[in-house]
Amino acid sequence: MTRNSLRLCRFLAPLAALCVPFAADAHIQWFANVDLSGDPLSPWDVMTNLSFAGIALLALVVLAFAGAADAWLTRAAGRHGLIGRLHRHDMGVNGLTLMRFGMAIFFIANVLFFRDAPVILTPELKTSSPLPDVLQVAIAGALLLGRMRLAAGGLLALFAYGAMGYGVFHVMAYPIFLGIAVYLALAGAGPVSRARALVVLRVAVAVSLMWGGIEKWLFPQWTYPLLCGSGKALTMGLPPDFFMQAAGFIEFCLAFVLLVGSLASRVAAIALNVVFAAAIPMFGMVDVIGHAPFMLALVVLGRTPNTLAPWFGHVAAHRQGLRWGAKFAGALGALPALYFLGHQFAFGRLTVAPLASATLTAVVLSIVGVALGWVLVRLVGGQRTAGGF
Repeated sequence: MTRNSLRLCRFLAPLAALCVPFAADAHIQWFANVDLSGDPLSPWDVMTNLSFAGIALLALVVLAFAGAADAWLTRAAGRHGLIGRLHRHDMGVNGLTLMRFGMAIFFIANVLFFRDAPVILTPELKTSSPLPDVLQVAIAGALLLGRMRLAAGGLLALFAYGAMGYGVFHVMAYPIFLGIAVYLALAGAGPVSRARALVVLRVAVAVSLMWGGIEKWLFPQWTYPLLCGSGKALTMGLPPDFFMQAAGFIEFCLAFVLLVGSLASRVAAIALNVVFAAAIPMFGMVDVIGHAPFMLALVVLGRTPNTLAPWFGHVAAHRQGLRWGAKFAGALGALPALYFLGHQFAFGRLTVAPLASATLTAVVLSIVGVALGWVLVRLVGGQRTAGGF
């Protein structure tokens, strides 16, 4: 094996470790009666749990190595033909074609498969009104006829209808549909508009997946009946609470890499689709239909460059690794706290105690993450660039 091959394997190893889909993922709301209005665990209680803290530390280290690997591979793209082709690959307008026909099939399948119990966009948003089915058929027709902006408008209307029936907090678990609507409306208007639409789609998909990971941490009890019953084999002998923590980290970390990575974002997109596919044998057609928009979006994002990557990157591999670690720690502190505060506000329980707990969690972990990156950069030498972490 050549020296370059050894170096490539050494840098790819952390990415491979990060992307192992050891936990089949599914939205538990689609398969069980969950009570979103119930009290979630406090972010402070979750993050001071020893097993959670241990997994978080491991995730931070792996992501730091993944960031370094991503920077090295991005720099190597100019010297290695295969890496260069992967780095430059862009499916262009073909992504819009895939999304157009894929979403048309999704809406038709939604209407036909759930005809006895109609749904709004996702399996748990059930309705007794015929209006959502009419609207979904109309959206599918607009997509097949190439009326992209009309379809996007219908999708936004359907999302708003779901928010009216279930509350804004509930449907904000699915900003992916807002991202798809923007992508459908703008991706066909030229390269500049397509690039902007892809940024919106990427952020929407990443936030949706991070939201799902956070729910696994703050509402682990939703999944316990499944993991202690028909889905017991999924845990591989691990305690259900530890399994849910680990599964949440897989989803959260891959979504983070999808957002910040260059070549690594493509790997994350593939890994997430493998994870979704792994859940299909157990959860069946409900899972296939429910995750179809996610899988379509991930195919598009996995085959297009991530224009957000330079915001999180650095030409020096070690510095990019430290940036990723610091930003991940900040996201890990802030996002669960924001979820918790949003939940408490939505259900009228935002008092001093939960506010203080969530704020403390966000502030402490964000400071720790930024301080860690700052100190380590000083230790390895050099001054921070003008762009900061």
